[in-house]
Amino acid sequence: LMMDLDNNRNNLSDIATTYKGYSSFAGYWLYDEPSVKLFSDIATWNSEIRKIDTSNLTYVNLFPDYASATAMGAANYEEYFTKAIDQLGVNFISFDYYPIVNGALRTSFYPCLETVKRLSDSRGLPFWAFAMSVLHRSYSTPTEANLKFEIYSALAYGAQGIQYFTYVTPVADGTDTFGIAPIDENGNKTAVYDYAKTVNTELSALSKYFLGSFSVSRMFTGTVSYSMKDEKYDAAKLPGNVTSVSSDGDGLLISHLCNGERDY
Repeated sequence: LMMDLDNNRNNLSDIATTYKGYSSFAGYWLYDEPSVKLFSDIATWNSEIRKIDTSNLTYVNLFPDYASATAMGAANYEEYFTKAIDQLGVNFISFDYYPIVNGALRTSFYPCLETVKRLSDSRGLPFWAFAMSVLHRSYSTPTEANLKFEIYSALAYGAQGIQYFTYVTPVADGTDTFGIAPIDENGNKTAVYDYAKTVNTELSALSKYFLGSFSVSRMFTGTVSYSMKDEKYDAAKLPGNVTSVSSDGDGLLISHLCNGERDY
């Protein structure tokens, strides 16, 4: 993805003409975490690119629901996300949500995924999600278990793209300092690289289930928390030949996926 567009907003047609045919070119990074007040400008940039290039991606990444109303430029997340999918003109939507803070789970993680899925489905847009892969702020050092938890939760809700924040350890910017990421500040692979490689290898083998799938319904076994009372396990809602699911510990997130003519 071409990310350095900030100084070339008046030259997007030429950029698209120059780069659209390169085999290594994926598309255009338009903005990360915009407020509503920027949506009109982003839609204009998207339209300018689409006049020249209708094949490659135009990418916008949205805030999570724990962003402030001031940052989003909207009264709540539902309003923010709805305006984004209605106004930006993109053909898929990305959002970031990093659920594990100080070793605990943010309580809105699953409700936020439910909101993103519902609103994306209402407009027929696929959505992409993130996993936290760099130590910073109150986020802990990434582990293989954390990456899998975040990624498989998103896939259970039908995510069609998985991203990592970040691949290379960022340079401290005066606001944040960063610790371990898959690649350290000197270009060396770290333990997180191995975690991500393991997860990606597993995802590649399972892609036939997730890529192109639609999440029909979700349920939680065990103690239902995280504001998801309506999604409590009910054996009567299980699909097809599945008669029951049981678990110990904190329970399971069960997703019924439909992919073409197959149900999983």
